[in-house]
Amino acid sequence: MTHVVRNNDIVYAFTSALNPDNAEFTAHLGKHGDGVRDVAFTVDDATGIYNKAIERGATSVAEPKEFRDANGSVILASVKTYGDTVHTFVQRVDYNGPFLPGFAKHHLKECFNEIMPPTQLQFVDHCVGNQGDGEMEAVA
Repeated sequence: MTHVVRNNDIVYAFTSALNPDNAEFTAHLGKHGDGVRDVAFTVDDATGIYNKAIERGATSVAEPKEFRDANGSVILASVKTYGDTVHTFVQRVDYNGPFLPGFAKHHLKECFNEIMPPTQLQFVDHCVGNQGDGEMEAVA
């Protein structure tokens, strides 16, 4: 199950297993705890960037594939980076939907948003991936 939260140009997709005993989620959470598994980038040419990354030694996670719905299409491709982290290249060919094909705007409104001033996130400064598991607190 994935819930998407957008603030300006920043998009977070929070994904968790819908049912217990999901092997993929259990393994990742058991090894890392809560964390970021995939850092996605909007690109002009997902296939070209993917191919160049593979040429230069990257390990494929998902070859370029087009996804389509009534809102248009996107091309997604992913490569392995450090540790168990993945980078996904997102090419919005002609897509104008809420997130990616297959996603829909939630039918409920958050009433807090009606009474609180909007949060203004502008950009993500950086992601850290150069510390071993369990070593970040000591470094900080």
